[in-house]
Amino acid sequence: YLSTEYSDGIMRNKIIGGHTRRNIYLSNLTLSFLASIFMTFMGLLGGLVGIPTFGVWKINGFSMFCRILILILFLLAFCAIFTFISMLLPNKSVSAVITILTFFGLLLMASMMMNKLDQPAMISDTILTVDGIQFSDPMPNPKYVEGKIRDILDFAIDLLPSGQGARFSINEVNYPVRMMLSSAFISVFVTALGMFFFEKKDLK
Repeated sequence: YLSTEYSDGIMRNKIIGGHTRRNIYLSNLTLSFLASIFMTFMGLLGGLVGIPTFGVWKINGFSMFCRILILILFLLAFCAIFTFISMLLPNKSVSAVITILTFFGLLLMASMMMNKLDQPAMISDTILTVDGIQFSDPMPNPKYVEGKIRDILDFAIDLLPSGQGARFSINEVNYPVRMMLSSAFISVFVTALGMFFFEKKDLK
C-alpha cells in the first residue's frame, strides 16, 4: 500500500497539495499501526470461542493488561520498521520482498538466540550396550551460555520485536517493563531515522 503511492504519483500530489513530508510519514505509520491493531484484535475476539471448551485465562487482570500492552507496543515496533522500508523504497515489488526478508531475518535471529539460551548446562551421552541404551554420567555442555553473554542474549531477545513475539507465544514474559521500553525505543528511533531520510529523499 505505501509503496504504491510512489508509482501512482500520490506521494508527489500530497507534497504539491501542501502536506509536509513529516505528516505524510507519520500518517502512513499511524494507518499501518491502526490496521495491525484492528486485525490483531479480530484474532483475539476469534479466540474467545475457545472459552466454553478451555475456560477463561488463568492469569489475573493486571497480567493480561501487561501482555496486551506488550503486544500493542511490539506491533508498533514492527510497523515502524516496515514503514521505514516502504517509505524509502519506491518500487512496490522490491519493498514487499525486503519487508518479508526483514521479518524472517528478525525471526531467525530471535530463534537462534533463544536456542542458545535453551541449551542445558549438563548433558549425557547415549551408549549402546548389550543391555540396551544407557546414559553416561552428566558432563558440562560446551554449548551452554553463561555469564554476561547470557545476559546480553536475553536482553537482545527482549529488544527485538520478533523475540518478544516468540516469547509472547510461549507465555515467557519475564521482564514486561523491559519489553515495553524496548519496543518504545525501537519505534521512536526507527521513526525518527525514517523521517530524517524521507526529508532528504528525492521524490522525482
